[in-house]
Amino acid sequence: PSAQVAYVAQHTRKHLEEHLTLSPMQYLKRRYGGSNAADPSGVDAEFLARPDIALTPDEEAERVSGKASINAIVGRRKRAGQVEYELKKNGREETVWEPLAYLRAHTNSYAMKLVLRFDEMQRAAESGMAVRPATTLEVLQHFKLFGISRRLANTELAGLSDGQKCRVVLAACFWPKPHVVILDEPTNFLDADSAWALATSLRTFKGACLCVSHDKLFLDRVCDEEWKVPGDGTVTVVPWEALK
Repeated sequence: PSAQVAYVAQHTRKHLEEHLTLSPMQYLKRRYGGSNAADPSGVDAEFLARPDIALTPDEEAERVSGKASINAIVGRRKRAGQVEYELKKNGREETVWEPLAYLRAHTNSYAMKLVLRFDEMQRAAESGMAVRPATTLEVLQHFKLFGISRRLANTELAGLSDGQKCRVVLAACFWPKPHVVILDEPTNFLDADSAWALATSLRTFKGACLCVSHDKLFLDRVCDEEWKVPGDGTVTVVPWEALK
């Protein structure tokens, strides 16, 4: 349950288009630094902003003031073979434990959103990300691993090249120290040296990497096996050496 999974989309604009007036330093701090108790440090703000996670204005109003509505999830446990969540409800001082099935069937449309948010916060806490400080020094040291200098780290994202933006997105991807990384065409905007450096880094990465790419040289450097997924529910795994 504490496994960290990171994803980089094919186009960096998916990650950066709403943050182009920020510097890479500001972007990473805003994404992982946490702004309040509800969104603590270590939780990916990009995850919390997803439509299936973020509460709509109506849902937020119901959460805050709805009679007997679920206000917050404050705990989780496994009991008698099923997962239960500790709920704080409006109008009640004491909390109540309810099974996951109850929340899935609950009339509050946002109940499962609260479950997913709580699970993500627990994952960050259990993985140690909740205590990783997003300080300037820590971020600069992290950026250095991706060829991002202090000058670039403090340059507005809108002024960076596509390759530099890609490096920023990759750096953000690896900030939470993921166990699994999913990369969609990661070399699209990288020059040859940057692509080589990324491949070298992935070879030493201790977690798992799932990569979609048409760059055979890159795949030769990174992959141990190929997964063939024809769409019929089957997956065929082929050792990469057998493809050469």
